[in-house]
Amino acid sequence: MTVDMEKVISLAGSIPFSNIGKPKVVIENFCSKDMAVITTNRATCINHGTHVHNSFEFCICHANIPSIVVDNRLQDGFAGAIIAFNPMQEHGVAKDLKGFSLCGIHVDKNIVASVATELYDSPSIVFSNDISTVNHDINLLVNLFLEEL
Repeated sequence: MTVDMEKVISLAGSIPFSNIGKPKVVIENFCSKDMAVITTNRATCINHGTHVHNSFEFCICHANIPSIVVDNRLQDGFAGAIIAFNPMQEHGVAKDLKGFSLCGIHVDKNIVASVATELYDSPSIVFSNDISTVNHDINLLVNLFLEEL
């Protein structure tokens, strides 16, 4: 896969990794106009601080990520965890982190609104920021999806 950082940034926002140097070496991704899947292919460092973007993000932790900040609340992510962030919701980490790996799936808010309308007859949907364990079936499907990409 090639990395089109402009396309990634347009959907997912600026990526706060501090040691990527050459993004093509550290980040693998898939981009369409409605989705960006960003996965690190080696242990990476992330800068402390928060950010926002205009897409829904589903972050799957492949390593422990302590001190996740969401709307000024602290939570600890763990290997095998998933957490959802809503568009324009402030999130990030409370301190610089070294040696983590993750997969971030960014989906355009209009696509999510369209699916919500079909399922619930309303385009409004807000995900809680609860950290959950990715079950075996979801993990298998995400890995098959990434392999296909």
